Amino acid sequence: MTTDNFSEEPGIGGVFDAKDAYRERVLAEALRRSLLPDPDVADMWRSIGVGGPPFPKHWCGAFALSTLRTVLSSCGINWRVGFGFAEQHLPRTLSPRPGDVVIYERNWHHALVRRVTGAGLDPHEIETIDGNQGRGGAVVGPGIFAIRTRAREAAFAYYSIEKLLDAQVEADAAMAYATTNEETEA
Repeated sequence: MTTDNFSEEPGIGGVFDAKDAYRERVLAEALRRSLLPDPDVADMWRSIGVGGPPFPKHWCGAFALSTLRTVLSSCGINWRVGFGFAEQHLPRTLSPRPGDVVIYERNWHHALVRRVTGAGLDPHEIETIDGNQGRGGAVVGPGIFAIRTRAREAAFAYYSIEKLLDAQVEADAAMAYATTNEETEA
């Protein structure tokens, strides 16, 4: 069974909720960015709190985190050069879902989970959206993004974005409440 952008088994108990919608938006933004012929890598780094230039050469993590921050406005996580972001801010998970972050040991490569095959803890495949995938060592230009399929167990670790989604849904609810109260008082 494939969970492809929640089309078969959205949410808990088959209910598509606000957090699932945000997971969809994370994937849509990552895919939108993957179509850019020349992404502004410096802007990605700046958007996640890294000053420069110079900026770090490898920007796969900047792609992942800046995508999350673009969609989840309540996400205040910044990149920490030499440490990244996932290990310090996100809990590890054994059941990755679309939008979660995956790190591979080789070069500590970061990517976003696009699709998961199998259920629970069964070792199946993970499809990811990866940045910094240049051809011939290029870090900008065509071919810098890739959608890859790897064995699930090939990852160093998976990190859940669930707490970021909870914070975003809570922020949305607070904004809706404030807006409703303003309209009622007017």
